[in-house]
Amino acid sequence: MGSMSLKKLGGLALIVGPMLAVLSYLIRPGGGIIGGTVDPADAAASIGVLLENGDLASISLTLIPIGLVIMLFGFRVLTESLSGSGAALSRLGFTFGLFGVVGWMIGSALAATIASGNSGPAAGALYAAGLGINTLASIMAAFGFVAITYGIYLNEQWAHRKTLTLVIVVVQVVLLFSALYAGMEITFQQTAGMLGGGGYFLTVIWGILIGRELMADE
Repeated sequence: MGSMSLKKLGGLALIVGPMLAVLSYLIRPGGGIIGGTVDPADAAASIGVLLENGDLASISLTLIPIGLVIMLFGFRVLTESLSGSGAALSRLGFTFGLFGVVGWMIGSALAATIASGNSGPAAGALYAAGLGINTLASIMAAFGFVAITYGIYLNEQWAHRKTLTLVIVVVQVVLLFSALYAGMEITFQQTAGMLGGGGYFLTVIWGILIGRELMADE
C-alpha cells in the first residue's frame, strides 16, 4: 500500500467505497431487504424496525459512512486531477459533497444510537433530528454531485465518457429536485429514498468505470 500512487488509490476508492456503501444501504433495517420497507415519515415504525434489528442496524449504519468517506476520497483525487474546463466546478461540487457526507454521518450516528436501545424516551426526538439532518445532507450532496459530474462532463480529459457522464448528470439533477421536494413534503421521503437508491446504483457503475481508468492513468 505504501508504494501505491495517489491516482491508483483514488481509483480504487471510487470502486470500493460506493460498493461498500450501497451494499450496506441495501441491508439496513427498513430498507426493503431486512424488516420490510418502512416509510421514513412514519417515525414509530422506523424506530421500531431499528430496535428490532439493533445489531444489523449498528453494523450497516457504521459501514455506510465508511463507504461514503472512501468514495469521497476517490472523488477528491479525481477532481484534483482535472485541469481546464469544468475543473473548478467539480472542486466546488466536492465541497458540497463533503458537507453532505458529514450530514449523513451524523444522521447515521443518531439512528445507531436509537438502534442501541439506549436513547429511551428521547428516541423520537433523535429520529426527528436525524431525519432533518439527512434531508439537508441529501440536498447538499445532490447539489455537489451535479457540480462534480457536470464538471467532469465539460472536461476534455474525459471526453470519451461524455455520453455516459451526461446520463449521470441528468440522474443527479433528478435526485437534486427529488431531495428538494422531500425537504418540503415529508410524505415524499420514501419515494425520494427509492429514487436515490436507483440513482446511486447507476452512479456506482459510472464510478467503477471512472475508477478503473484513474488507476490505469499513470
